[in-house]
Amino acid sequence: MARAADYYSLLQSCMGCFRQGRSIHHRLLASASPPDLHLSTKLVLFYAKHGDVATARRVFDGMPHRSVVSWTAMVSGYSRNGRPREALELFALMHTSGDARPNQFTYGSMASACAAAGCVRSGEQVHACTAKGRFAGDMFVQSALMDMYLRCGSVADARRMFAAMERKDVVSWNALLRGFVERGHCSDALGLLSSMLREGLRWFYSA
Repeated sequence: MARAADYYSLLQSCMGCFRQGRSIHHRLLASASPPDLHLSTKLVLFYAKHGDVATARRVFDGMPHRSVVSWTAMVSGYSRNGRPREALELFALMHTSGDARPNQFTYGSMASACAAAGCVRSGEQVHACTAKGRFAGDMFVQSALMDMYLRCGSVADARRMFAAMERKDVVSWNALLRGFVERGHCSDALGLLSSMLREGLRWFYSA
């Protein structure tokens, strides 16, 4: 009888093939071996990757226990598949469930969901949550929040987020530059571009 670890390895090997992955899931359901936490989370990731968020959610809801990775996989699945409202609702449920505390990837996915929904108020709440925890200075979270503010049209908040970052990579610089350009802040864009050149950074822009 195949073990959960065997199914996990099989699923890992065909994450890019929906038909094969679904077949593995069906074989698992027909077996007497229920999926463990890691395998269930992998199934959530698999279905979300292929856009089948309904099945991903059924797997998620059937899990007796969930880790922060499980929650983040489902939140991210909604966010990446154009269903930001469901991501926001699930994030709220995560807080009330007490199963797990959000990590930097949860917050990053939530920032993307808020941006996609155009919901700056929810984004501000996510920002407030990170400010109280250990991810306040996390560059990944800060970059995601800055991008959220830019996409929601809150350029001033994005600028403050950028200024508060202790470490900035070229992606952060270019994200702010793109936001300035798209919002018509030409003088700010030129000033930022000059700063980038002084720092020896390359700039890129894609419409």
